[in-house]
Amino acid sequence: MRKSPQEQIDAARKALARAQVRQRALDARRKIVLGGMLLAWLREDDRVRRALLSRLAAKPPRDQDAEVIEAVLDEFRGDHADVRSATVQNYAE
Repeated sequence: MRKSPQEQIDAARKALARAQVRQRALDARRKIVLGGMLLAWLREDDRVRRALLSRLAAKPPRDQDAEVIEAVLDEFRGDHADVRSATVQNYAE
């Protein structure tokens, strides 16, 4: 039996909603992977770390974002020798 036009529209809307959910999940996964890679790079490279801190000083994040990343930024603003050696040691194991 052929679907009515309204049933076809409803089915298309449901398919679109499923595709949007899959796309949001993929976007979130990309951000997580890239964020992890960026954090590792920041911990390894003083030049990159300084560039990030300089950029954030020039254009601070929104207050709600700053609260979330404050601990990581504190790490990058402080003494990094222990962080770098711990990161290198973790990769070597």
